[in-house]
Amino acid sequence: MLGSALAWVRRRDPALTVVRRGVRVTTAACVGFYFSRYGLHNTQMATYALFGAVAMGALAQIPGTPAQRSRTLVTVLPVGYVLVTAGTLLSVSTWSAVLGMLAFGFVISYAGVGGPRLIGLAAGVQLLYILPSFPPYDPGALGYRLAGLTMAVLLLAVAERVLWPDPAPVPFKALLANGFAATAGCLSALAEASGGDERSRGRTAERLAEAERAAEATRPYKLQPGQRPASASRRDRALGHAGGLVHMILGDTADLVHKVDPAATRSQAIATLLHQLAASAEAAARSLRGEGPPPQAAPIDEALDTFRRERREVVPGREDADRLRAGSLAIGIGEWTKEAVTAVRVAAGAPARWGPVPPAAQPGPFWYANRPARCSGWAGRRHCSRWSSRLSLPSCRRSTGSWPRRVPSTSRSVSPSAC
Repeated sequence: MLGSALAWVRRRDPALTVVRRGVRVTTAACVGFYFSRYGLHNTQMATYALFGAVAMGALAQIPGTPAQRSRTLVTVLPVGYVLVTAGTLLSVSTWSAVLGMLAFGFVISYAGVGGPRLIGLAAGVQLLYILPSFPPYDPGALGYRLAGLTMAVLLLAVAERVLWPDPAPVPFKALLANGFAATAGCLSALAEASGGDERSRGRTAERLAEAERAAEATRPYKLQPGQRPASASRRDRALGHAGGLVHMILGDTADLVHKVDPAATRSQAIATLLHQLAASAEAAARSLRGEGPPPQAAPIDEALDTFRRERREVVPGREDADRLRAGSLAIGIGEWTKEAVTAVRVAAGAPARWGPVPPAAQPGPFWYANRPARCSGWAGRRHCSRWSSRLSLPSCRRSTGSWPRRVPSTSRSVSPSAC
């Protein structure tokens, strides 16, 4: 019976994440409650030690490593003080408590646009206002309430580090670096095959499958909420942008491998271009891992210009449809790789330049790269109105964790108007 129950739990929670959290929250809540109730004989302190542990440990889903979660809990403690104090003082009447709930509820919920760590804290932090809003009105007990909350948060912070800690999740940057590295290996094998090495043809299909598996691991629905690059920051936008572009690179690569006659891809020009793209993808992987400087897009531009120039010098015949298609796909892979490398540069904080954007495609795919922070603040204030449909954006991103759909054209990036 016990073995089957454990197997059932393992199937639904392989890492026992929920069980681990339950043990930590139960331990912190019980220690805080019983010590306050029977050791200090203080019911107010015991109540807030219990519900503080439940709010910040069970309701709040804080991402990151155990050390990061501990730091987040301690950092958010002053916010908890403000909410408990406000709830205690506003509970003087039902109307003041309701108006406070409207104000704090909106601010806490909308703060989720700041990133997954704030999203995870929202549900738990709201309880810290709701709990003291209930009668009786007792501002004299505020000190005991804050002491109980402090005890709960500190016990949770210690438990996160020492009591059956969760395994550290793989950061999105590491997953994206694996995707770039696998893509570089695939492009390198394809370049060797295009250069005439027949043994590389079989390796290309294997490397392509490996790269697709590595890229699949970066899809938002396969990541925990805290791993997704879902905030409105420039870095997260660039990482999400690069993650989507890896799939576009592999899509064109798969077409070049499986849908074009192998004889049409045997070209020294294609091989040279693919070698450069593989080197740039590998440089992007090293940069994401912190092992090298941000990659450069200029070598890709030079390789594409050389390839286009050589392509124009060849007069195609009727039988060269596959060769033309192979060249077009190679250019497509190059353009996607250049955009992906630029996104990695933006994520690293390096200056990034993009070519002239046609008026119909303004402001271009990297509209967020050089946008001042004050513009984002101005746009946020502009959209905080009952007529704005953008108030639903945080909820959509929180529930789905998905990137906007991308289509292969220079006008695919849709952005808020430039300020």
